[in-house]
Amino acid sequence: MRVLQGSETEVPHAWGFFHLAIVLPGQAVSWPAERLDAVLLHELGHLRRQDGLATLLARLAGIIYWFHPLVWWLQKRAREDAERACDAFAIEQYAYFLTRLSETKDLNGKPLLDTTMSLFGSGMCYGHSHGNANLPLVLAGGSDLGLKHGSHLDFNQGHFGGYQLDKPGEHYGLCSRPANPDAHMSNLLLLMAQRMGVETDVLGDSNKVIEL
Repeated sequence: MRVLQGSETEVPHAWGFFHLAIVLPGQAVSWPAERLDAVLLHELGHLRRQDGLATLLARLAGIIYWFHPLVWWLQKRAREDAERACDAFAIEQYAYFLTRLSETKDLNGKPLLDTTMSLFGSGMCYGHSHGNANLPLVLAGGSDLGLKHGSHLDFNQGHFGGYQLDKPGEHYGLCSRPANPDAHMSNLLLLMAQRMGVETDVLGDSNKVIEL
């Protein structure tokens, strides 16, 4: 498999049948390592599923049966299912990473996961439901550092009318306009820094420490 860079490529994509390749846009050279890792893992999911072949067959079906609306609907549905499956693949790899941390012992014989904090998430995985003001994040590990897990915190709850799953458009505004202006991701990063022994009360635009 090869990783290529295209000056005219706007979005990352995977392609190939016998000679597999991941093509990245030109600006990928300036991406942080975390974003590049996430993109490559997602595109590897497409190669693993052989989505290139499925896409080719779907396009051929669209050419032959262009007049049938069901074909166009199936093409759209297949693309959406492929993206969801690749995101699920990336999460599975993260779960494997956490499992390996829990199975690996430190010098004191304790699992590395207990003294390691791992933050996973992307605010731009699906632009219609997540943005800079609505970031889905997973914080794992760090039980020996005082972190308590097994809970879901939504800092927008109680500051707007609530989610209506049958009308998702009602809360799309949360992506760019937070319901709770005091909820900053830097508050979580400040908590992590303090648990690692960093003596500071402020990190970026933080305004308090999250209690976990």
